[in-house]
Amino acid sequence: RVHQAGGDQVAFVGLAVVDQQDAARDLAARTGVTYDLGFDQSGAIVRQLGGVVLPTTVFVGADGAIVEAQAGELDEAGLR
Repeated sequence: RVHQAGGDQVAFVGLAVVDQQDAARDLAARTGVTYDLGFDQSGAIVRQLGGVVLPTTVFVGADGAIVEAQAGELDEAGLR
């Protein structure tokens, strides 16, 4: 819902870590994910972004700089 409400103001990208691509795509389809999905099977990208547990949400500013990394699940209010 947050992704859909954000329109063109914010971009969301899901990053599947370790999961096989087909399994990750199937899960995204079953759960109604509408944002782009990338793959990081080695976990290198998520580590570079400051992730130590999954899920990790990384907030990136318009300039491309990481603003914050939040470990653990976020609800809708936390994402807003």
